[in-house]
Amino acid sequence: MSISDDGKLRHECLNERWFLNMIDAQEKIAVWREAYSQERSHSSLQNLSPCEFVEECCWNLQDQRLNTEMAHPLGQDQRTSRLHERKN
Repeated sequence: MSISDDGKLRHECLNERWFLNMIDAQEKIAVWREAYSQERSHSSLQNLSPCEFVEECCWNLQDQRLNTEMAHPLGQDQRTSRLHERKN
């Protein structure tokens, strides 16, 4: 975690919760850290959460594959074998 993350941990987690013991504190901090890391938007990810960013990337890859398949209706193996047939 960075220095700014430490401040957010203190402000948003430690100051907002009561901890019964060390194990309770570790569990609650782990839950907060997971939410902070995975569900919160990040400016480095175009203001998406990591989960949203991965989903967006998957959709983009799927769109690229569909566009490639539409541009080349034959599969890659079939196109390659047809090229070899023409050369021979």
